[in-house]
Amino acid sequence: EGGDTITVNQDDSVSLSPVSDKALVVHLHGYDLEYALQAGTPLQIDLPSHLTGRFPAEIHHYDGGHGKGVLFYYEVYPK
Repeated sequence: EGGDTITVNQDDSVSLSPVSDKALVVHLHGYDLEYALQAGTPLQIDLPSHLTGRFPAEIHHYDGGHGKGVLFYYEVYPK
């Protein structure tokens, strides 16, 4: 499994500013969103929180391949 868990309540405002040492795409399953990160450049990400559940976020490489496992889990609890 692996990966940390980000836990929020439904409709919360959620912002992340990830930085990567290489170009990659983070795919948030469940919401089916992708965020492209460039090497060394912080990216402001405002995550939605309207759907409840536990959603894995995985790394996808620009060549279409997947990274190794889950980067983090995103848990959204009902109001």
